[in-house]
Amino acid sequence: MAKPTIEFKWQPDAFVLASIMSQIDADVRREAEKGIKEIANNATRDLRKRTPGQNLPKGWAGVVTQNTPASLRIEVRNFDPRAYKVIKLNDGRSTNLVEILEYGTSPTKDIVPKRYKGGPGTDTGSGPKALSFEAYGKRWVLKRVKHVGIRPYAMVRLTFLSAAVEMAQLQFKITKMIQKKFKSGD
Repeated sequence: MAKPTIEFKWQPDAFVLASIMSQIDADVRREAEKGIKEIANNATRDLRKRTPGQNLPKGWAGVVTQNTPASLRIEVRNFDPRAYKVIKLNDGRSTNLVEILEYGTSPTKDIVPKRYKGGPGTDTGSGPKALSFEAYGKRWVLKRVKHVGIRPYAMVRLTFLSAAVEMAQLQFKITKMIQKKFKSGD
């Protein structure tokens, strides 16, 4: 089974000018590379801001995966080991942390202590009678917790839309530079 992942990838190869990058003027290429790197940096910064938690946001980074005379590819993804680790769901499907935060979850049944066979001090398998955890700086001991679901953060989708606008602006800028060079005869 394929590992389910959500990765934010901007591939400048899809950029109209990528097919002719090796043939364009050095100044234009430098400006295109500068713009591509800036877009990747902006996307990384946006993802870090939009991703909830303390450590997961720090995992976002841009990595150059291809840099040849004809193309430059930078992938922005999360390098936190928990980000894409497979999480099995009770219904047989699987997901990962980034996907859960991106799309959110529905409210589920109440969370109750799990009874297990051969609980401590018993032969009957009674197990724990309460849940114990820390939240909001306080220790809680409860018989059940109502799970209200996780709201969708849409961090990847919102960042992708911002990057798409920046990509269109860069494409327009590069096109204007090329047109100017052709008109001047350089």
